[in-house]
Parts: sequence; C-alpha cells; structure tokens
Amino acid sequence: MKEKYKMLGLDYDLIASEFPDLNEYETVVSAYFNDPFFLELREMIEAQDYEMVKDAAKGLYFLAQDLKLYPLYYALVEIYADIEEETVNDLMKHYEEMLTVYQKMRGVFCA
Repeated sequence: MKEKYKMLGLDYDLIASEFPDLNEYETVVSAYFNDPFFLELREMIEAQDYEMVKDAAKGLYFLAQDLKLYPLYYALVEIYADIEEETVNDLMKHYEEMLTVYQKMRGVFCA
C-alpha cells in the first residue's frame, strides 16, 4: 500500500497519521474521484462559464487538500488561479494537466 501512495506522489505517513483507517480513507477517495465536476470542467471551460469553473475547481481543490492528494490539489489550484488572474488562455492547458493527474490517481484508487 505504501508503494501505491508513493507512486502517486502522495505522502503515505501524513495520510496514515490523518486517516488511521486507510480502507475508509480509500473509500472516501474513490467517491471523490467519481465527482462529475472533474469531467464537466471541460464543458464549462469550452462554454466560457468561468464562474462555474472557478467554483468547481475551488470545491475540488479544497477536498483534494483535505484528502492530502497534493499533486491533484496543485493542478486544481492552477485552474482556479487562471480564473482569478484572468489568464484564461492557459486554462485548457492546465485542465489537461489536471486531467492527467486525476486519471492516474483515479486509475489506482478506483481499480
């Protein structure tokens, strides 16, 4: 299990200290990865609905932070920052980068 977390760039010791029951933690993480906003973000970006992108990214990154999924957290913060800083030209690129991290993690936790 430790190797799985390390492979994803996660701090196993930090997660285990915060979530002593790792089976329950992984159940919660699996549910989180099934949040439809991860995939709906693309539609929001294409529709230029930047307020929805901002709200969805913020909600997702707060949960990623709480779950100690820091690589995903940082990728989601990039999307949020694009909206905050009005640098929407980078938005789709940052979405694609986040999607890569999301798919890798989801593939491990939801296998």
